[in-house]
This record gives sequence, C-alpha cells and structure tokens, in this order.
Amino acid sequence: MEPGAPSATVSIRPAGDEDRPFLFAVFVAARSEVLASLGWDERAKQSFLRTQFEAEQRDWRRYHGVQDLVVLRGGEAVGRMAVAEDAQEVRVLDLTLLPAHRGQGLGSQLLASVLDQARRSRRTVRLHVERGSRALELCRRMGFLHAATRGGTWLMEWTAEASS
Repeated sequence: MEPGAPSATVSIRPAGDEDRPFLFAVFVAARSEVLASLGWDERAKQSFLRTQFEAEQRDWRRYHGVQDLVVLRGGEAVGRMAVAEDAQEVRVLDLTLLPAHRGQGLGSQLLASVLDQARRSRRTVRLHVERGSRALELCRRMGFLHAATRGGTWLMEWTAEASS
C-alpha cells in the first residue's frame, strides 16, 4: 500500500519503532469490551494483551512483504493497518481504528484504496473478519465474498472479476 494514500481525509505512513506504544494502544482498544466481561484485574489484562500483541506481530512475519502502517486523519494517528503484498494477493492483516474514529467512513476509504491498487495490478484481496463484526457488512458492500470459515472468523475474498 502506498504511503499517503488514499485521500487528504485519511492517510497512512509506515510505522516505526517509536509507534509501537500507539499500535499497542489501538490493539488494546479493539479488545477492551471483550476483556471487560472477564472480570480480570488490570495487571492480568495488560499481561494477556501484551502477549497477544507480540504473538500477532510474530505471526505476521510469515507473510511476504508485510507493511505495518499508522492510519492518520488530519495528521493525527487514529488507527493501525497491516498489509502483506505479493504478486498474486494483497492480504489485509489488520485494519483497526480507535473507537472515536469508527463509523465515519475511514475504513471504507482505506479499503477502497487497497481495492483500487489490487484492481490495477490484477491481484486478489483477502482478509479475515469476525462473524459478528460490523466490518463484515462493510466487506460485503465492497464486493468481498465469503471464501472460508476459520473458528469465529470468515476469510473474505475480493477479485476484480467478481466485483464487476
């Protein structure tokens, strides 16, 4: 994914080591509701979340060409995105916005940019979505189709041919 894309409203830049605390904060924000229901103390939650975050980072290394990106809105960091690209596919590993920035079309703009790039290069776009997630409807609207089920997530797939 090209830094700076997709528009003046929302943009991306490569994440550096200095962004790790922010990326972790976004990771935590995405899981806070689920963890709140478990009744764990703050120390247990932080330990669990840190372990999960590090495992996710290690897991992403198995993909070729992974880019860890910071999502910006008006220059302010508002989310994280991770994309892996090769000659056949673009895999969106993560697209998470801080709660205050959800539901405002930013995710749609980012995904539209990914799809535009994939269309030009004739590649497939794949991503996993939790079955109960609001993102599932967004994916369907953008032309993604359900390709497989893995646990509580669906593998969604987009091709230029299927979306025409």
